[in-house]
Amino acid sequence: MIQAFLKKYHQELIIFSVVFLLRMIFFGLMMFGLSAVFHEYPGIGGDSRNFISLADGIRETGRFAYIEDSRPNSYEMPGYPVFLIMVETFAGGLAAVPVLQNILAGLSAVLLFRIGLLISGKVGWSAAALFAVDPAGIFYSNFIVTEPLFIFLTLLAAYYLFAPLESPVIDNKDDTNKVLMPFRKGRITVPPFLTEFIHKDNMIFHAVLPALLLGIATYVRPVSIVFVPAFALFFLLVNIRSLKRSAIAVLVFAVSFFIVVAPWMARNKMLFGRFELTSVASFQFYHAHAPHFYAYKNQISKREAERVFQERLIAIDPHTEEALQGYVGSLRHTPYMWKVALDYIKEDPLGYAWFHVVKTGPFFLSDGLREISSRMKLIQGSVPGVGDLILNKDFKTMKQVFAGNQKALILFALGFTIWFFINTFMFLGFILCFKQEKRIRALIIVSFLVVCMTALIAGGSVSHPRYRFSVSPFMFFVASYGFWILKDALMTKRQAIDV
Repeated sequence: MIQAFLKKYHQELIIFSVVFLLRMIFFGLMMFGLSAVFHEYPGIGGDSRNFISLADGIRETGRFAYIEDSRPNSYEMPGYPVFLIMVETFAGGLAAVPVLQNILAGLSAVLLFRIGLLISGKVGWSAAALFAVDPAGIFYSNFIVTEPLFIFLTLLAAYYLFAPLESPVIDNKDDTNKVLMPFRKGRITVPPFLTEFIHKDNMIFHAVLPALLLGIATYVRPVSIVFVPAFALFFLLVNIRSLKRSAIAVLVFAVSFFIVVAPWMARNKMLFGRFELTSVASFQFYHAHAPHFYAYKNQISKREAERVFQERLIAIDPHTEEALQGYVGSLRHTPYMWKVALDYIKEDPLGYAWFHVVKTGPFFLSDGLREISSRMKLIQGSVPGVGDLILNKDFKTMKQVFAGNQKALILFALGFTIWFFINTFMFLGFILCFKQEKRIRALIIVSFLVVCMTALIAGGSVSHPRYRFSVSPFMFFVASYGFWILKDALMTKRQAIDV
């Protein structure tokens, strides 16, 4: 039985083992070689401290609030703090978090491989290989951050969303193995009344399960709410000749997702008077996007601009005491933060659009290596903001910054080059997919939209390579497809010329 299992899933086992071991090697370095660098390990920075504090607050008080502050929280989501509580309860401490997240990373790589197999074995292996060696994945999987759990949940949701598309091209010698179809009739014992419901041809089932998983992922990182329209589009793309069936599937998907997230929105309505998930978007526009655009236009520092916007908020926010303290990451301040931010952006919407596009560049092209190396004390000094220097056309300062730090220059050049090619092949894959069959178009378009819609809200002034990490598997998938489809096209053209 074990031998049969190993034979059947040997590719998945290889991928899982490589991904897991690479991350565990880094875990060993953290535990025994770099512990002096990371004094809070496995925590890293303010985000980790906040999630640990929220976990302590839930466990000690039964409320979603920081342990140091009794006020209810509507900024973060409860999914990851609950995850930390579960790890502490069953594993005895937070030191087990990196190990569990490394297991999730291995499983995520297998899911990505399976999704790639829906097109070809080459695409599956390439996407999984990129995921395996991604420095951000190796680094952040070993810290208390939300991305490893979020990536696993979103890939699991995508896998079940794409499951009805069985690939006819799988690189096996006997060509008999097929992509494992979850819950296919006869594969898993289920009650008779569920047999037809969970059959691979039942589009309703494949609308419910991904929606539920995506809803759970939203409790970890609310950014997944922008995945909803991209995932819903899948049903229209694969059932283009049956609009009624597609519409029903989209409706079921949307309702299923809403059922999962509605309780948290209801909680926020009762506590803060707003039927919303989180105050993250309004806070980022008020605290970053709008004031940083103001700083750019008026040539002042970002901190000065932030103080200007705080004064504007204090003038209209009835919760004056909290506004004076700067404690505005709450839904009760949301309408006033939106007003302050949008009133200024409306003065020059085209100028802001250009500013946002340029500032989103790091989401796609930033190396990410300098950030990691700086945290590991491998390079000295702060990481220069290349986007700001380009926006201000301050190429002289950029040259001086890199000239004084050769390591940073090498890391920037290396990382930028790698991500330039990944993005190039990703965009090529998106363009070329329109010439392919329906199922391939659906896979690529949905994955590409997930990346772009994430960049739309996680870009601008808050753009950071770590935000890219949360959707990097989809980038690797589309880029792998773009590389192989271009290579095949060039080979076909060359053969035609030779003939």
